[in-house]
Amino acid sequence: MASANLAELIAGITPENMHGTVDFSHPVGLELVYEEMIPVADNLYDQHIEALKAEGLI
Repeated sequence: MASANLAELIAGITPENMHGTVDFSHPVGLELVYEEMIPVADNLYDQHIEALKAEGLI
């Protein structure tokens, strides 16, 4: 799903698919956004931890 951009994902969110109630076999609505954002958040967290370690703060 890396080829889809965040704007396209958000544009596809409707009241009907917002919670994935239409089709549970594939991620829909906010699930698509979360699927894209979790790796980004994990990467930012890892970078933050490495920066704190480099500063000797942890």
